[in-house]
Amino acid sequence: WLAISLLGWAAWPITFGLFRSLHDRGYLLSRSLGWLLVGWLVWIGASLRVVQFRTMWIAAALALMALLSLLLWRRQRAAMSQFWREHKRLVLGGEALFAAAFLLFVLFRIANPDIWQPWNGGEKFMEFAFLNAILRSPTFPPVDPYFAGGVINYYYYGLYLVALLVKLTGIASSVAFNLAIPTVFALAVVNVWSLAYNL
Repeated sequence: WLAISLLGWAAWPITFGLFRSLHDRGYLLSRSLGWLLVGWLVWIGASLRVVQFRTMWIAAALALMALLSLLLWRRQRAAMSQFWREHKRLVLGGEALFAAAFLLFVLFRIANPDIWQPWNGGEKFMEFAFLNAILRSPTFPPVDPYFAGGVINYYYYGLYLVALLVKLTGIASSVAFNLAIPTVFALAVVNVWSLAYNL
């Protein structure tokens, strides 16, 4: 929760400038944008084998995004301060909505945390194997957890984004897997609410 919030706060000056026409100036979308931007920078670097998928490079990508945001904040700080004064309830309401959605789905995962039973977990055992394979991979495409010496020949970017948060926070992958589901759900809720509100 804190990691995804920090990514959003670091990206907000970017969304503030990009989404000028939106009433909330992209505040609620900034969490997703920050996560995707840092994730893309590390992923493209590791895919091109310029960097490795390591915490150091994730921190470097986050610092790069934060530097860009700092430069943008300096240019638009007066407008951002005015926005905060005029729309404080909107921002805090969005934070409350994210918290409520996140905690609701945490309760669902507490009620059924099992990821192995095919009738309750579905494909979660495969997703967990892919997540652990991505965490072990220094470059991309990641190693295949079922075929030694091979690489994953399947879409994996969503699980890679979860792995990025795992490396950033140091949380065990088994715990992070169960926290990723509430995170994605809460982001979907606030993003849809933001788009609907602005429409």
